[in-house]
Amino acid sequence: MADAADEDAMPTLEESTEAERPEVREGGEKEEANSAAAAVAKLELNKKQDVYRLNLGHQETDRILDEIDGYCETVLESAGADAWMPALGLSKLMLKELGYEDMDQFEDAMGGTFEQFIKALPHLETKIQDDGSSCDGQLVLKMKPPPLVRQGFTMTIDIKTSEDLWKTLYKAPDCVISIPELEFEIGHSEKRELDAIYNHITKAMFNLAQHARQNFVGEDTKDKILETVEQLSALLDIVHPWQLVLRDPSGRSILKPLGDNVTVVYDDVSNAAGQA
Repeated sequence: MADAADEDAMPTLEESTEAERPEVREGGEKEEANSAAAAVAKLELNKKQDVYRLNLGHQETDRILDEIDGYCETVLESAGADAWMPALGLSKLMLKELGYEDMDQFEDAMGGTFEQFIKALPHLETKIQDDGSSCDGQLVLKMKPPPLVRQGFTMTIDIKTSEDLWKTLYKAPDCVISIPELEFEIGHSEKRELDAIYNHITKAMFNLAQHARQNFVGEDTKDKILETVEQLSALLDIVHPWQLVLRDPSGRSILKPLGDNVTVVYDDVSNAAGQA
């Protein structure tokens, strides 16, 4: 773990990405859209960091996450919610199953160590085993079981600093992310989506910019899309505090860490019990 001096020496999110912000108002409309899509793509980096930040912005880390989820779900279903897996054994198994040459290559894909990666995942629990078993003293993990009663909630996150953007969000398929001041939403998805808040937004920016490149998109619509991309990019610079709102009817989404800038309002329990 980096000490306070190391963290102070780290460049801020604004400093590290300032030169890479999408410029969407120069040149012709098609060139604008192409430039915006390319610029947003550059925002998603995955490299080893002094302060670990989960970044699932590319296919390889998503493949690693799917593999972890698969093993954890199997253990949860077969051995129950109290069964733990040794992290070291799982990392060695995945190293072989996913075809990496060595641990260094595996860690390059995760942007850090396996321990850092799994500890950053909000839907997993980790601890040092202390039951006198063969895993005693080792790091172990398990998947958090789904809630017995699905209680929906609305979560409001006050985004004040760049660190708030690097909170990890496990977004359930039926969860909707919104930014009220822009009347912008990231809607339902086919599967769970797990990444830093920052990357959830840059993915949406990239998708918008890609859509604006399509020939069937009218000029007025294209201008509005690119204006939204520009506005989202400005929010990532934390020019002023703003709010991100999650509306999750099933209660399966998870944010890690929470903190004083997060407010959660739960739905009526009697209604939730009827949905269980």
